[in-house]
Amino acid sequence: MGLPDHKCEQMSSGIACDSWRLEWTYPAADSVPLLDEDNGEGEAWVDHDERVTTPVAASGTQGKTLVQFPKSRRASVVHCSLEPGSKVTANFRAPVVTDLDALAGTCVVWLPAVDDGVPTHPDAGARVRLKLDLEYH
Repeated sequence: MGLPDHKCEQMSSGIACDSWRLEWTYPAADSVPLLDEDNGEGEAWVDHDERVTTPVAASGTQGKTLVQFPKSRRASVVHCSLEPGSKVTANFRAPVVTDLDALAGTCVVWLPAVDDGVPTHPDAGARVRLKLDLEYH
């Protein structure tokens, strides 16, 4: 059984599976991440589920964002990337998903700088894209 109102007939190892997609931006350096609710054409960039009230939140730790998704049997990262707000070398990050817990429906996205590997908050306007596959049976 997948997410309510999702009509995806996706399978993973023969098990019902849904894709969960989130995109968020940082409106200012060191700011709270904000979900990208609209792509400008009236279509949502993110998947919604009433069981997940806060899909992304600041963790209080430099370069770290908390992510919540629907609880599932198994979760796997399909894609995670960051597009910097300005294309300056110091703004590039190599996002890493850690602490992925499908049963709890949580993970953490770290944003270490490409040039020195130190996790730091991204620059203003930076956008993170995360896609997970969630198995339910």
